[in-house]
Amino acid sequence: MSRIAALLLALLLPFAQAGAATLRVPADHPRIQDAIDAAAAGDTVRVAAGIWSGGGNRGLDFDGKALALIGAGPGATLIDCEGLDRGFRLVGGEDHRTLI
Repeated sequence: MSRIAALLLALLLPFAQAGAATLRVPADHPRIQDAIDAAAAGDTVRVAAGIWSGGGNRGLDFDGKALALIGAGPGATLIDCEGLDRGFRLVGGEDHRTLI
């Protein structure tokens, strides 16, 4: 990478990150899928502690969006699929950094 390209990247990166939003479940959206649907690429969806079940909280589809889904911590945020579905459907080009 040339020095000019590296300098431009260093100057523009803070602006790109500044536009990212944080969407909270349930404070901003009642279901996890609602927050994912409302999110744009680069956004973060934070899910509160609890057991999340029912429609809109399982079979989650990121629709190829590069965003972060973050729970309240290990064992604190659980997705209960009730034996009816998968927790996530990552089929649109998402990568390993999508879920935290």
